[in-house]
Amino acid sequence: MVGVSHLSVRHAQPRSPVSVCIAAAFAPAAEDANKSMRDEIMPNIRINGDRELLIQLLANLIENAISHTPDGTRIEVWLRREDDRIVGCVADNGPGVPAGESERIFRRFYRLERSRSSPGSGLGLSMAAAISELHGVKLDARDNSPGLRMVLNFPV
Repeated sequence: MVGVSHLSVRHAQPRSPVSVCIAAAFAPAAEDANKSMRDEIMPNIRINGDRELLIQLLANLIENAISHTPDGTRIEVWLRREDDRIVGCVADNGPGVPAGESERIFRRFYRLERSRSSPGSGLGLSMAAAISELHGVKLDARDNSPGLRMVLNFPV
């Protein structure tokens, strides 16, 4: 069992919550890119899965938000219980994804037209989708009005 908001490993020093580690790791990159990042992680949420892959999943979603939004964008990362579910989200107030493209962004090597001139290979979101599927997580791309909201519904 991997705790996303609290994790300690048996044969090592207790670790900081995974979400805090990820937010701390990406906060300087967001700041360097003239974006702000805020996280709101409910304590004591535990998720079954491979720790490294779940970190990669969240990292890919955050990195995507940093890389494909303009200066001044606000990025929010949250994880909480909603009724009998665990729900996570990486949201931004950037340009979002055009209508009809929200399923295509999860394909390998797929890039939006406006992103073709920026660095990247089009693999980040396809990797996030594969990791989600492996863990039984429902990953949805939704309109954030403005921006994009990547919603993760974790199995309990």
